[in-house]
Amino acid sequence: MSVIFGIKENNRIIIAGDKRGSSIDGKTLSDDLDKVLMINDHLAFSSAGNAAIEKAISIDLNKATNKDCLTTDDLLDIIKAFYKRVADTNCDAILALPFYFLIAGKGRDGNASLISGGNIKGRLDAKDVPMALFPPADAKMQECCDCFAKNYKLHNSEFVEKTIKEIANISNLVSPTGNKWIYNIATETSKTTEGPGTGCRYPLIFPEEETPRRYGMVQKHRQTEICETARRHAMRGRFLSYGVLGDGSKVQP
Repeated sequence: MSVIFGIKENNRIIIAGDKRGSSIDGKTLSDDLDKVLMINDHLAFSSAGNAAIEKAISIDLNKATNKDCLTTDDLLDIIKAFYKRVADTNCDAILALPFYFLIAGKGRDGNASLISGGNIKGRLDAKDVPMALFPPADAKMQECCDCFAKNYKLHNSEFVEKTIKEIANISNLVSPTGNKWIYNIATETSKTTEGPGTGCRYPLIFPEEETPRRYGMVQKHRQTEICETARRHAMRGRFLSYGVLGDGSKVQP
């Protein structure tokens, strides 16, 4: 399992993940997997865990008649329907596989949301959250949360890149490069742009009338509030209102 994380701010939502694919025994298979998928201008999805489950959900997603109109609720329904089919056919082996996800964008009610969820001990659980992080299996939750909180506060314009790179230094399951998706809540529009990095791509999503430079700015009081919240939860070994430990167990707020 690799690392994926996300945060909802006043004006934007960011989800991100690394690019490594590994075998069950931890052998690196690829460092060029896209774990952050843009579905339409106002919807994106990131996942970690078993790649076959992500592929199966992607197949179901591609069957949707109008992907341009899909919302966060629609995508969550697709994931729920997949796991219902698995349960109805008594595929316990699939239910036992780890799978975690983040859904970001606009819901049916028109409001933006960040949804964090996963298959936790055979039961699918998902809810709206302000922030979320799923750590790799060989790294501690607190270490990963510390990386996130520190870089969000000190290096906000490139906190995604720095967080992924630092977690890669403590995990054999995470690549030093990754992808991120940034959604502007006010405009509900986005586009893919080449991002910073040496020898790697960070596909960024920016609204038409915005620029990457502007996205490097966050109101100071809001930034401090978010970082302090992340720090407090990281010190308690959990991550905000919805947490999943490395062993897949749920953590209550």
